[in-house]
Amino acid sequence: MEPKHTDPMLSSRCWTPTGVENRHAPSMRIIVQVRTRNAIGYFTWRVMTGRHDVIEYHMQIPSHARCLVDNGFGHLKKLYRRSNIDSMDSLTQMVNMSSASNDAVRYPARKWRDWKGFLSRLFCPVPAIRHYQNFSKTTEEPGVVTMRTGVGCPEVKIIVAMGGVHIPYHRPQIVEAK
Repeated sequence: MEPKHTDPMLSSRCWTPTGVENRHAPSMRIIVQVRTRNAIGYFTWRVMTGRHDVIEYHMQIPSHARCLVDNGFGHLKKLYRRSNIDSMDSLTQMVNMSSASNDAVRYPARKWRDWKGFLSRLFCPVPAIRHYQNFSKTTEEPGVVTMRTGVGCPEVKIIVAMGGVHIPYHRPQIVEAK
């Protein structure tokens, strides 16, 4: 099951806050905490459509680099599981109640896209994805993800693009609120 935050993460990464697309940046190197089929597919889609030549991303090793920010999220996560959130106001209230150091900051509504449905038709899941920490994609090998379990470990290459499927340049359709 995909985490709840995958689609919002992808929608917020595709466009800058001013609405101008990040066009043809030669490479992108990021550290992310989302390691799912959708994240792999999204970054592969960006390379295959020419938005980037190379994308590398590295996962934080679980249980390493704990800090006070992680502690604040831990309190929030516990309260979220016990709460019935049905509106933005109730979510804001829950964040404010979770800890003395947590303050909810609301941003204007943005348009969300159906990334999960869009990417699932184009890319296959990566088997045993949780074992890998480093991922990269290049235009030299479109549809191929190079993975490593750690720094200095041997590379594993896997084809994630489904065979015979055209990779569209356009983004997925906007999801209407229900």
